[in-house]
Amino acid sequence: MIIFLTLLLFSCGYSITNRASLTIDSIKIGKIVNKTAEPTLQDALNTALMDEFQRRGVVISDGSDNIIEAEITGYKLELLSEKNGIGFEYQTTVKVDFKFKRSGKDIEYKGITSPSIDYFAAQGSLNSTIAQKQLSDKQAMDGIAFYIVTQLSLKHGDTP
Repeated sequence: MIIFLTLLLFSCGYSITNRASLTIDSIKIGKIVNKTAEPTLQDALNTALMDEFQRRGVVISDGSDNIIEAEITGYKLELLSEKNGIGFEYQTTVKVDFKFKRSGKDIEYKGITSPSIDYFAAQGSLNSTIAQKQLSDKQAMDGIAFYIVTQLSLKHGDTP
């Protein structure tokens, strides 16, 4: 059964990555610019990047020669359904451009969209809906951070 589940997992395109798959020991999270009208997205992305790199064993250091920067270029909150004239289900989509600087080389990733479009339902009070929206924003940033770190580890080998 374990062998079957392992084969199933790897046949779906998933792979297990760890610190060994990243060719960097440390990174500086540089400027994150929020070009949207949605406040605090830059803070959520900064936190998500720190968490994802640290999860992979990469030290966050202001003195690192490896630098990652980002621009949040799009944020969309769409109403999907309403009930009795009140918004009920929403969809959050975030779009980000990244730049990775290493040894004088810049590698850019343009138009990265939150890999899983996150849905949430408004329930009860306005405070509850706002909390659900903030959680949705965080999940979108976590997904983007996971995607970009995975790209650095899988696509570039010795030259991320």
